[in-house]
Amino acid sequence: MAGSLVHRGLAEFLEAAIHFRATDYTALAGFTVWAYDILLTLDEELTLLWSRKGSVLLKTIYILNRYLPILGFGMVVSSHNPILNLAQNPQTVGVIMTTTIFIIRLYSIYVRHPRIQVLLVGIMAASHLTLVVITINMMVVAAKTMYYNPLLRACIADVSRTLGGYYIVPIFVESVIAFATLYHALAFRQHRTTMRQTPTTAILNALYIDGFWFYLYALCLRVALCLVYWNAASTLVLVLCYLEYGLTSTITSRWFLKFRKLLIDSWETSSVSRDTRADVTDLTNITGAAIDFASRRRFNSMLSSQGSARSIPNARPTPSTGKYAPAILSVQEEEHPREHHELDEYRENSV
Repeated sequence: MAGSLVHRGLAEFLEAAIHFRATDYTALAGFTVWAYDILLTLDEELTLLWSRKGSVLLKTIYILNRYLPILGFGMVVSSHNPILNLAQNPQTVGVIMTTTIFIIRLYSIYVRHPRIQVLLVGIMAASHLTLVVITINMMVVAAKTMYYNPLLRACIADVSRTLGGYYIVPIFVESVIAFATLYHALAFRQHRTTMRQTPTTAILNALYIDGFWFYLYALCLRVALCLVYWNAASTLVLVLCYLEYGLTSTITSRWFLKFRKLLIDSWETSSVSRDTRADVTDLTNITGAAIDFASRRRFNSMLSSQGSARSIPNARPTPSTGKYAPAILSVQEEEHPREHHELDEYRENSV
């Protein structure tokens, strides 16, 4: 009888040790991908973020999303105090930062729809509060069940099966983000077709396509996490937790940098376009004045032969005579005034 109990206890210990080792390996895999990607994108990060002025809030959120995982690759419960453990639980902060980044971007493109903006902010606040409450409850359970295992030489705490519900909250929020993005894409489908390949369409494509791919990734991985929490052995429930944390941080940071680059390129292109329009206006005025000075009679006879100065396409008054002269060049910026106006507002809020 005693021998069977010892044999059973040893088997359980070996199984737990294997599960802990597997979790360590997946955590190491997540850390490797996360650290390697930081090296790959360091130049872009310095160029697009730290060498430029911009929103302090966005930079802070980026730092928390990008670099906080260094504290989260480990299965350590270091205190019986659940509040202290919450402060040392970067996974919760990481989930909050990820959803915040995507909601801020979505909030900006709905600049003309204040009701949708209020709804997005409300959903974000409610989801973040729910995550904090669930995490505190999880830490309370962990603190009450913590004990020292002399064989493993570590403190062990039970992980509640209800922790799987933790990921239902971000799944819901990211579904809202995905459907709001899809709605915006359908609403602007016709305009994107007529605008063809412009900086505006590049920004919208990054928002729509890359954002939706992130949603599919998050949905699949977090559903897998829920299934593991609900069905796996108690010593294996964290096997995907740290891997998911590293991958989510990496993908979100890459999307952030790509989107910021497109915004900056669009803003610089817009600035060049405005300078070009100013040069074109000056050229038109100077040319009109030169025509008026050199051959006013011939130019006036041309206007008379057209019947009316205002019937000439793209005609504009010269500064010296006030009469209308054909424009030398025209910039097609007014084809889509609504889109350009919204994009200017969006860049002011986002860059």
